[in-house]
Amino acid sequence: MEHLTLASERLAAEAVRRLLLGGVVPRPIAWTSTLGPEGVPNLAPFSYFTVASTDPPMLSLTIEPHDSGTTKDTAANIARTGEFVVSIVPEELGEAMWATSADVPPEEDEFAVAATPPAPARHVSPSRVAESPLAMECVLERSLPMGNALLVIGRVVCFHVRPDVLDGRGRIVPERLRALGRAGGRYLGTTETYSLPRDRQGPPGAAACGR
Repeated sequence: MEHLTLASERLAAEAVRRLLLGGVVPRPIAWTSTLGPEGVPNLAPFSYFTVASTDPPMLSLTIEPHDSGTTKDTAANIARTGEFVVSIVPEELGEAMWATSADVPPEEDEFAVAATPPAPARHVSPSRVAESPLAMECVLERSLPMGNALLVIGRVVCFHVRPDVLDGRGRIVPERLRALGRAGGRYLGTTETYSLPRDRQGPPGAAACGR
């Protein structure tokens, strides 16, 4: 079957968005906690999220504005305080996470909206999600406007890891983490994984993929 060839500049913005969100999958979810101007906790999920660097450890988070064009509370809070916490969303907290995707007034505590308890961070002011198996405290490294969005780079200054998600070598086991991801407009779990052989050799002189 032949592929469709679609020039992005000739597509409507919504068509481009559908292709990106449906094709760049699965995407992990950064359940991001910040503090509002009056110290009210803000908690919001973002799936434009990945590792930016491992040495030093840094995460990237892309935050689009509201449909109205106004800045989201998370972006404003990070710009003002320079701090945020990313909690990974396990499958059992999916509905709680979904509750915080609503447009909630900044004076409302979104941990209460999610009915999920906070836990204190060690080095930053925002709380982490207590029931998350992995939370990462971040300080703002830099923020860059990218098209209609803001790319936020945070340096991880502290990890909170639940011991039962680790194996004997200190590696996270995906089946124990049970992290939710986005796939288009739907969600998916990460409880079924498989390995590919690492010692497969290609033609003589061929470089190993990804090395």
